[in-house]
Amino acid sequence: APWIAAAPLGDHPALARLVLHRYDQALGHDRTVTARTRTPAAAA
Repeated sequence: APWIAAAPLGDHPALARLVLHRYDQALGHDRTVTARTRTPAAAA
């Protein structure tokens, strides 16, 4: 039930991108995702 886990953070797409960006930074995989490339696969 992913919606339950996401509930405390909210479901706004920009917040989700920020959380994933910070997670990637913490892992050392700093993938820049812009408004034009919303998925990491498109940014690569």
